[in-house]
Amino acid sequence: MKAECSAEDCARPAQARGMCTMHHARWKRRHPEQIAKRPPWVERLAAAIANVADHDGCWEWSGQRNLAGYGLFAKEGHSQGAHRAVWELIHGPIPAGMILCHSCDNPPCCNPSHLWLGTQAENLADASAKGRLKRTSTHCKRGHEFTPENTYLSNGGRGCRQCSADRYRARREIAARDEVAERYGITYRQARIATKGPFA
Repeated sequence: MKAECSAEDCARPAQARGMCTMHHARWKRRHPEQIAKRPPWVERLAAAIANVADHDGCWEWSGQRNLAGYGLFAKEGHSQGAHRAVWELIHGPIPAGMILCHSCDNPPCCNPSHLWLGTQAENLADASAKGRLKRTSTHCKRGHEFTPENTYLSNGGRGCRQCSADRYRARREIAARDEVAERYGITYRQARIATKGPFA
């Protein structure tokens, strides 16, 4: 059970400093000098990277990360990559049209000696040279080889003709099974046994 608000005659649940939301907001308006101010982003970032043990290795961001693994840092009310904030702290702003690239290929790393400025094309060329792009793979995810006969291009990517044919065949089999079941008034399982056999 949550504690109640410490304000007199208030039974709302306590949210902050032992007060409900309304009484806490009122207290903040009346006592602004007691509210701890957040240090500037430069001080917070410097404190976050000050205790790095290995100055040559990767500085793994220990705070919040996005789904791709890049560290997130709140700067002037906006969230941005921690590696970008460290770069700007040490080297200044990132020029327009440029991005930060990791030489270590470790997304949470924010060691400025592992970062370099480049264009998106340069970053993709670096990733391709290191074999980190999907299009450098020689086989699809089901193991079929990407040969000229077995490969098609679609929406800027590659596709496997064998996988596409397998998906089409499966859809046709399901449609045929559904049609048999509907036509003869039997269950879909019975229709599958009738069209493919009992052990298929």
